[in-house]
Amino acid sequence: YQLETWGAQGGTIDKTYYAGYGGYSRGTIILNKSSTLYINVGGQGTCKKLTENNKIASGGYNGGGVGSSAYSLRNVCGGGGATHIATSQGLLSSLENNKNSIIIVSGGGAGSWVQPNTSVYTKTPGHGGGYIGTTGETNVPENCNNIKYATGGTQLGAGESGRDYGTFGKGAGQNYTGGAGGGGGWYGGNST
Repeated sequence: YQLETWGAQGGTIDKTYYAGYGGYSRGTIILNKSSTLYINVGGQGTCKKLTENNKIASGGYNGGGVGSSAYSLRNVCGGGGATHIATSQGLLSSLENNKNSIIIVSGGGAGSWVQPNTSVYTKTPGHGGGYIGTTGETNVPENCNNIKYATGGTQLGAGESGRDYGTFGKGAGQNYTGGAGGGGGWYGGNST
């Protein structure tokens, strides 16, 4: 059998501030006639146009990280969820101790965000991967080092930058600084 999966795109504010795309994976497997496969299709992250601090934009189904306005008035989106096929039932994050049951995974993309009337926004969204997610970039004021990066998850671990980190099956959520959620995946991406 040939199996294909596509991770979900992160939440997109508009055509200017778009989110990361989901990854794609394909593989071939021999299955027994009586095999049962469980398919979890990642969902797109939601967006919130915020009018006050500390509002949350939900991440997509199956591990998308939440977006948060935390300390600033920002329009934020959650990350996209991963899509996976396994021989055991459950969300990807629930299979951490049963990894042998997971057949194939495609990561979700990071959400987008913007702080209206400023130069603070998602410059390059992080895209989900089959093997590795891409690095996202956030444009921030010069007194904040100008550009901040959030790396994608890999087969071995979550991304390695940012304040909030992804985990197995889940993209990073924004709990401190405010911004978009990371995409879900075998290991989730960091938030931007």
